[in-house]
Amino acid sequence: MYILFSLQHLGYTIPPQVSCGWIGEIGPGPSFGDTEWKYKKIDPPKGYDSDFTNRTTTFMTYNLMHLASMLKSNKGYPQY
Repeated sequence: MYILFSLQHLGYTIPPQVSCGWIGEIGPGPSFGDTEWKYKKIDPPKGYDSDFTNRTTTFMTYNLMHLASMLKSNKGYPQY
């Protein structure tokens, strides 16, 4: 929270839905996208089936593409 707040004050654009992510269970275990853990095959890769992660990542992607389109058509941020 503090890092994003500080970056925003420096002029960085923080996209909506930036909190998208998959944390999984606390402690040791597979990370996002891992397909093997202790010689076991996990199908699908860990976290890929998370509705929350997929939904918020999709929203964030649309928001970033919209911002990129606006910046391109306006030749960047206004100087004033």
